[in-house]
Amino acid sequence: MTLRLHLVRHGEVHNPAGVVYGTLPGFGLSDRGRAQAAATARYLLGFVRERPCIVASPLDRAQQTAAVICGLLAERVGDLSVSTDARLIEARSFAEGLPRSFAPARYLRRLLVEQRPPTDSPSEVLDRMVQAARGACGVHEDLILVSHQFPIWMARTGLEQTPEQRARAFVARRAPWIFVRERCSLGSVTTLRLDNPRPSTTTYWEPSV
Repeated sequence: MTLRLHLVRHGEVHNPAGVVYGTLPGFGLSDRGRAQAAATARYLLGFVRERPCIVASPLDRAQQTAAVICGLLAERVGDLSVSTDARLIEARSFAEGLPRSFAPARYLRRLLVEQRPPTDSPSEVLDRMVQAARGACGVHEDLILVSHQFPIWMARTGLEQTPEQRARAFVARRAPWIFVRERCSLGSVTTLRLDNPRPSTTTYWEPSV
């Protein structure tokens, strides 16, 4: 059986204060984010023929994106539910709670004076995303994981299977910034078709909302 793994990035977040929200609670979708999630669900309808497995990060924006997708897909395949896996959560950053805008004094204070919050290494994120994907694989032909930009980058580099792709994963553990040009827009879907033992193939889609 062919497994299609759909790595979905959550929709746009309501963030009027313009802070780095990272793993902070309480940041849900904006109206545009909900529209992006609906567009993503309609795109996924083109793949899903049977009941998929839907798993989401515990953060509000991912849960809300998954709920929109689940609701629309259920109209075709019947009752669906969303599972939660903490391994899909955003990578922790020292900048959480700080402004996204230019604020060198705030960042310098965080670096030199304040107690820094814990952070996740690229290797840790890659490993937990791969474990989450493999752990959710089962009898479902379509596996939908709703997560965040950096974890999706790491999942992709960890799961792609050709020798060149495995080399990317090796580099990504140590220098992930090399891959930050990979497209992973809000509401996007990165689909890996895993035909074991054949190499994986990858497609990408993003909403125009």
